[in-house]
Amino acid sequence: MKTFLTQDQLVEHLSRCNYPSKLKDSLQSSLLAVELIRNNVDNAIAALVLVESDEEMAFVMSKYNLADVLPDIDVTDTQNNVTWQKQVFISSDSGDGIALFKICHFEPFIRPVTGVCKTQSRVNNVSNRHTEAQQCPQVPQSRNEKEI
Repeated sequence: MKTFLTQDQLVEHLSRCNYPSKLKDSLQSSLLAVELIRNNVDNAIAALVLVESDEEMAFVMSKYNLADVLPDIDVTDTQNNVTWQKQVFISSDSGDGIALFKICHFEPFIRPVTGVCKTQSRVNNVSNRHTEAQQCPQVPQSRNEKEI
């Protein structure tokens, strides 16, 4: 679990990580909101928290008393075989809250599968049937440790 209160802290962390650009942008924009609240509201409670496991997620939910609170924002996104969940919990009218990101990495060995898909085309009212090899997307799946 990592907690960030300033852009400098986040930039230093991101320089050591190979996160996708979309995730980096989302982290930075969320931290801008955190800094805005912390700089303009006395005694504000605001932070960006980054977790990488269910255990860390449970700890954060307990630490910030979020277990029975629904997030104001709950988005899951994927880029470059990395999926993350962004949840924003706003706990007061003054903007107190937590931006919580859970990072889920997929196995690096997963590759797209090439399949054979049939297509049909018509040229001058004559039917030409043929097959082409096309890239078919594969949904990334993580392996269960018990299977290994």
